[in-house]
Amino acid sequence: MSGIPETISADLARYFHRKLIIAKPAVDFVRAEPEGYNFTFDSESERAVIRHIATGIRVAVDALDLVERVDRRSPSEPTRIVFLYMSVASGHMPQFTEVARLANARPREAFKVLVKHGFLRPVEESADAAGLQSPRTTKRGPSWYTGAVTLMDPAHVFRRTEHRVMARTEEPWHGADFCIAFHTFARCVKPFASGGPEVMQLQDPIGLDDSLDDFVEVDYGVQLIEAASCRDAAGVRRCLDIRADPNFADTRGWTALHAASKLRPAWDVFNLLMPVSDLTARTKTGLMPVDIADKYGQADTAAVLREKMRCDPKGKHLVI
Repeated sequence: MSGIPETISADLARYFHRKLIIAKPAVDFVRAEPEGYNFTFDSESERAVIRHIATGIRVAVDALDLVERVDRRSPSEPTRIVFLYMSVASGHMPQFTEVARLANARPREAFKVLVKHGFLRPVEESADAAGLQSPRTTKRGPSWYTGAVTLMDPAHVFRRTEHRVMARTEEPWHGADFCIAFHTFARCVKPFASGGPEVMQLQDPIGLDDSLDDFVEVDYGVQLIEAASCRDAAGVRRCLDIRADPNFADTRGWTALHAASKLRPAWDVFNLLMPVSDLTARTKTGLMPVDIADKYGQADTAAVLREKMRCDPKGKHLVI
């Protein structure tokens, strides 16, 4: 890729790859809508989605990031983006909503939900599909799962149908309404011999490493914001203990302190956040935490934040 960041991704796989891998200088660009899609709020599933304009297929905004590594931006080997399809007619909306909610913070748990509800089915020839283990070791062999899993994104599925090229109504993604993306190692994806050339199978991520404590599964800044928005002091403390960035900002530009300032104050949360947070951090619309507190009628919170800002080298020039 050139040194000039792209503003639009040519396809959905490229979008997710850039969102997950490209370093922070391009962060504002990797959130741009991929070509042929737009971001919207889906009232049926009550989730933010990426909607494919031509087919109406709604894609969860976060891929299940199953590539385990300490540095999220530096995968140790080639990776792939694959897609799993679901439909309203088959009653899949509750599961899509649950998986979309878990995708960013707990991708392995989201994977388990898909297995539990049968969207991912064990492949019979998998080494431990029936719970079997090698007689020489207690370590589980790799499990493989398949389903409506393919390398084709909604735009590719639409082109096949539109031009009637190898399009078959029995294909597992025919008539799909929802789509979940997976980011996984290339070696953990392979064709499913019994399902046609486009059907893939995925390796169970539980077998990708021996010790979960040696790997980072999520960006803990997201979890910190979620804990602050839930007034969860224990969760905030845990995130800070594992070195979550207290000034991590989400797509709105909100930090954990912004999220905490919107709600009825939980002083245990503020006592943890205020000493380590930027009191003058601004959202994409230019609001500081004290402005959020004023906007949502949290007078006590606003008063405490103003007092703290008066002692801050930068904040003292911005407080009234």
